[in-house]
Amino acid sequence: MIEDLDIEALGATVRIVLPETPHSSPSEGGEKLSEAVRRVWSQAASTGTGSEPAAAVAPSSAGRAAALEELSQRVTLTAIEARRGRLWMVHAAGLAAADGRVVMLVGRSGSGKTTAARTLSRSMHYVTDETVGITADGEILPYRKPLSVIVDPSAPKAQLAPPAQVARPDRPLRLGAVVILDRRAELDTEPSATALAESEAIELLAAQTSYLSELPRPLETITTLLRRASGAHRVTYREATELPSLIEKLLACHDESAGGRTGTATGAPDLGCVSDAAPDPAGSRSATGTDAHRAATYGRAPHRDAVALDGGAHLAVLLERGTRPDAPDLHVLGGIAPAAWRAASRADAATITKAVVSEHGEPAPEHGDGRGPVAAVLERLVRAGVLVATETRWRVSPDVAWTDHDDHVALLPLVHPEPRVQHLSGTAAALWRAVATFPTSIESLVFEVHGDSPDSDLLTIMNDTEVFFGELIRMGTLRGEPYDRSGSALGDP
Repeated sequence: MIEDLDIEALGATVRIVLPETPHSSPSEGGEKLSEAVRRVWSQAASTGTGSEPAAAVAPSSAGRAAALEELSQRVTLTAIEARRGRLWMVHAAGLAAADGRVVMLVGRSGSGKTTAARTLSRSMHYVTDETVGITADGEILPYRKPLSVIVDPSAPKAQLAPPAQVARPDRPLRLGAVVILDRRAELDTEPSATALAESEAIELLAAQTSYLSELPRPLETITTLLRRASGAHRVTYREATELPSLIEKLLACHDESAGGRTGTATGAPDLGCVSDAAPDPAGSRSATGTDAHRAATYGRAPHRDAVALDGGAHLAVLLERGTRPDAPDLHVLGGIAPAAWRAASRADAATITKAVVSEHGEPAPEHGDGRGPVAAVLERLVRAGVLVATETRWRVSPDVAWTDHDDHVALLPLVHPEPRVQHLSGTAAALWRAVATFPTSIESLVFEVHGDSPDSDLLTIMNDTEVFFGELIRMGTLRGEPYDRSGSALGDP
């Protein structure tokens, strides 16, 4: 009877059930599948001190090559499933220096991670070519799976035993550097490493992260680990042979930035994390336009985490509403949007404008008091689902008779003490027709009709529309009802 093989993957144990039959086609030679599995998975084999297997997998594909590729995929998926919510798991390759610092090579499928890992493994210890798993304190749990290499595009990927010429570090593995691979076959300059802004790095890393939304405070976790590794760098190169010297220099620079220390840096900078319960930053809430009860109020949509980046210039917000746990709904805000988001604690536009002006200073003269630019940003955030607008939606009152003529609209308020026909033409008639067709808010109506206008013009149009609606309200021809434009509950307490 053939003994099964236990694999250590990302801190979980996965059992490979080995078949009794050769499981190879006549063209593949005489090596049994069980022998091939033990050979290519030798670096990841359990030492017997691990946990009980999280699950067992067995090959079902016909032919040794297809079965080996299938096993690689199934072990990977099983390990990721077993560790979801407990590790930051990145679709990346990992190589360790002698002191235990791991360089994480991040890139989409086909970006050259495996080729880079094969090249770097001649001078560094191989950790993985598929998924890097990192604990909240920066320890990396290895997954020394076979290297999956395209030899023949029409055949399954070859599963090659990882090189073992570089000894394993005698200390725990720690995240030492984050590299975004940017291979360019046409590059005619020297390879380079460019530091990325935190906002750009977070977006790139989130796209390559498994089950991001299931981590506790996912953005805070990633940002903390990223800062301990001196940020992320985009490495632009042509051939993998150019990488060893570049990676060596990058690690040396990290040594200097950490004062010669290795491993996890102490005294990580303040994250500037955003509290879900931020107080109203501008005191009392006054409404713009005619009446306070008509002003929209804004709240933050339900979100998993939020963290300030790039010294506060950007804000990353991870929403709760993702349709799949492996497809995070991440938004990185810049400009005045972070200040507007922080102030949106069931606040109206005037209150949020005060907070934005307090943080960013008075706007340029052409933007007036700032309400126009802030109103435009608020509308964009609502449409993106980052903010929720609770507003008054206006509809034609049942107590009005009206007729639509080609050049004007005629109204007769039926409950007015002294009813008389009102004639609307031009823009006034267009606004009436829009409200009569579909109940809407002043903000939505203005942005729908005049969304391409400059911010300063939008404010003027909105104010004029509020004045016009005020007249219609006094005539008894319009009535309002509260409406949550997002269709979901507010995320604020």
